[in-house]
Amino acid sequence: MMRRHINLLPWRHVRRRTRLMRWGGFFLLAALVVLLAAMAGHYVIRHQQRALQQQLDALLITLTEQKSRLREAQRAAAEYEVLRARWQRRESDRQEVAAWRQRLLTLADALPASLWLTTLRFHDDRLELTGNAYEPQALSLFEENVRALAPFTQITPGETRREAEGYWHFSLSLQKESADAASH
Repeated sequence: MMRRHINLLPWRHVRRRTRLMRWGGFFLLAALVVLLAAMAGHYVIRHQQRALQQQLDALLITLTEQKSRLREAQRAAAEYEVLRARWQRRESDRQEVAAWRQRLLTLADALPASLWLTTLRFHDDRLELTGNAYEPQALSLFEENVRALAPFTQITPGETRREAEGYWHFSLSLQKESADAASH
């Protein structure tokens, strides 16, 4: 018997082609999966970048608004300080006027009936009084009464002369206390 020879070349060729197709399909599928994964990753990254950019834009808008609010608050605070300082000056002036009102009322009460003032001037912490009196005793009584007038502690008599009309013309200078002068 003769052995028959079997030609395995076509079979090998088919088997080789099948293997190549199988592995080619596998690699093609793997490449497709990698490509899809890369595309999905790219999509996710772009989506996250867009979301982060939107958050950043929102934060920048919020920061800008807060900066403008801060500037407005600083302007309002500065305006408040100006108004508060103005109010304090006015309040201080009001208190000073009230104190002067009381001093002038006390000064008016200290005037004897036969004495009247012609000028009343205040400068350099000194109150200068000029007036007339019908009798010199009224002038000495007035000086005694003025000594009790706060905040003036030092009284310096000025010129005293008898006028042709018969009354006495006088001037007094009262020095303000140093503690009150500092507050004025």
